[in-house]
Amino acid sequence: MKIVIIGASFSGVHCALKAKELYPYDEVILIEKEEELGYLPSGLTLLLNKEIASLDEANFISKEQIVQSGIHLMLGICVKSFDFTNQSLSTTDGEVFYDRLVLAMGSSQFSQKLMSEHTGFLTYKKKKEALNALDKLNETDQVAVIGAGQAGMELASALVHCGKRVTLVESMDYPLYKSFDKEFIEPLVASIKRNDSIETLFGQTVREITDNKTLRLVTQQKEIESEAIFLATNVRPNLAIFEGKLDYHVDQTLKVDHYFETSEPNVFAIGDLIQVPSLLLDQTVYLPLINNAIRSGTICAENLKEKQTEYLGSIRIIGTKVFDYYLASCGLTEADS
Repeated sequence: MKIVIIGASFSGVHCALKAKELYPYDEVILIEKEEELGYLPSGLTLLLNKEIASLDEANFISKEQIVQSGIHLMLGICVKSFDFTNQSLSTTDGEVFYDRLVLAMGSSQFSQKLMSEHTGFLTYKKKKEALNALDKLNETDQVAVIGAGQAGMELASALVHCGKRVTLVESMDYPLYKSFDKEFIEPLVASIKRNDSIETLFGQTVREITDNKTLRLVTQQKEIESEAIFLATNVRPNLAIFEGKLDYHVDQTLKVDHYFETSEPNVFAIGDLIQVPSLLLDQTVYLPLINNAIRSGTICAENLKEKQTEYLGSIRIIGTKVFDYYLASCGLTEADS
C-alpha cells in the first residue's frame, strides 16, 4: 500500500508517523510545500515573550526525525491538481500515485475581506511570515492587531510584554468569546483597559485597510494609522482546489465520515480541514486546535488499510496565559448551549 499525505502540519506529521508504525513495510510519502517542516505557529509569541531565543527553536519535529522513521519526505513541493479517478496527483516534482491519500494542508490566517500588499500588513503562522514580522517590528513601536481570539490575545500580550504600544480590534464586544462567557472574562478586560500600552476597540468591525506610506485601519467608529497591522483572525482552510470534487460543509470545511474518509473513496482529510463530532452537542463542530489535529491524524492512520477505529468526538479545550492571567476552558460556553 502506498500512502501519500499532503501537508506536514501537526495532523499530517502524526498521521505519517503512526502510519509508518502500523504499516512498516508500506510506503509513506509526506509532501509539504514549504522548504521546512515542524514550525510552531506560536513561534513569534514565544520569541516575543523570551521563552525561546530564536525562531529556529520553534519546532515540534525535525526533518531528520521524519527521515529516520522511514518516511519519504518531499519538501518544497506543491500539489497542482488531483485526479481521484486514477488515484494520482500532479506536483511541481512530477506525478505521484497513491493507494490512500490523506489531505492535511492545515489552515491559514488569510482573509478575503482584509487584504493589503503593504509590507506592514502581517501574518505570522509560518516561519517566513514570522521572520518578516520581526523585521517590521524592529522599525516601529506602535502595532495594531485584528482579532482578539486566543491567537490575537496571545500576540497582543506578547507585543506589550516587549514594549510595543498596541491597538487591539475585535468585532465581538469582548475577547476570547469562543472559549469564555463574558462574565468570566470581565476581570481580564478590566485589567487590560487599565494598561496604558494597549487600546481596545471591542465591538468594532474592520471595514477596510488602505495603504500609502503607512497603513490605515478603518472601523465604523475610528480610523487608525500604523506601520504594522497583524491579522490574527480565525483560521480557515483554503480548499478551492477541491471545489466540485469533494463534499463540503457550509463553512467550506470538508465532509468526512467517522473514520476521516471524504466523499471520495480512499481519500481522507484531517486536522484543520474538517469538522469533528462534538461530545456535548448532537452535531459536528470546527475545532482547529493542536490536540484535535494530532488525534485526527493518529486515528486516521489506523483506518487507512481497514476502517476499524471510529472517531467518537471532541471537546474544546484551551489553556493560555495573556496579560499575566492564566486561563483555561473546557466544553461549552453559555452561547454554545
